[in-house]
Amino acid sequence: MYSLTTDTAADNGTAPRRPPARQAAQLDALLDHTDPQAVLAEAESILGRIAPGMDPHPVRRGLRLLLDIYQGRHPAYQACNTYFHDLRHCTDTFLATARLLHGAFLAGERWDERALWIGLISALFHDAGYIQEVGDKQGTGARYTLTHVRRSMAMVEGLRGELGMNAEDAALAGSVIELTEVTLRASDIDFPSDYAARLARVVSSADLLAQASERDYLEKLLYLYHEFEEGGVKGFDSELDLLQKTPGFFEFLFERLEHLAPPWEDWLDRHFLAAHGLEQNLYSVAIQRHQDYLKHIIRDPHQDPRAKLRRRAIVADVRWRYHRHAAAG
Repeated sequence: MYSLTTDTAADNGTAPRRPPARQAAQLDALLDHTDPQAVLAEAESILGRIAPGMDPHPVRRGLRLLLDIYQGRHPAYQACNTYFHDLRHCTDTFLATARLLHGAFLAGERWDERALWIGLISALFHDAGYIQEVGDKQGTGARYTLTHVRRSMAMVEGLRGELGMNAEDAALAGSVIELTEVTLRASDIDFPSDYAARLARVVSSADLLAQASERDYLEKLLYLYHEFEEGGVKGFDSELDLLQKTPGFFEFLFERLEHLAPPWEDWLDRHFLAAHGLEQNLYSVAIQRHQDYLKHIIRDPHQDPRAKLRRRAIVADVRWRYHRHAAAG
């Protein structure tokens, strides 16, 4: 099993730092999160701080395979057709994982190169279970909402040759992905080692942070409602009902983060200071802004909060995708 120690020198402040990211009040000011290659470059820079000299090719290979699958170039799979659980969420989780691993490293955790690689591959493929096989013509990948985690684990096993993994690697990645199922606690999973459990906590935390901090998060909740509807998730009567209940999800999110990785805020504080010269954790900043704005737009019972969600014309796209036939009828 892989060691939690490494011979690599810690990022103790002697490594060159980037200039402070001036006026970087949001995550998207640091890089273009819609560009997978920009995300990869940032992740590789972070990996260089944890494990100088680490071979980046296994991570690059994993991202290339993910892009081929999500963009419809892999012969076995259809392109992604879910719009909440999309490619950006995968790459955002990947980058959040790298940032948490770095912050944990600065706080004294030690990760060898194998851990870094498997953690990042697990982050990339944690939601791949939403992808449909090429012959699956029924509905969209959203119908696998309740089973997507198991499907993601199975996909990594099935793709382990293309990912450059052996059976042990794939089993470890599967146990890491399993904890992204929000109904499970770490104690519910038979991890192959304490090492795997600690890595799983990082990736599961990254999944939540990436989701709730995305710039278009509130708008994309409208897509999420329709994924839930197709996937058979109960508890939400409409897009508006999901928006009204999302403040409760924020409470759940922070409770789960405290269960998964209580030092997550400290880790991110350390990362942003060391990597960007910032004295603020931009994930917490983004999530707090979403919380505040959501409370503002759902406060007025006479105002449709969707009228206040304007990013990327998502509201119009949701109306076209899901409501045009009802309107025509």
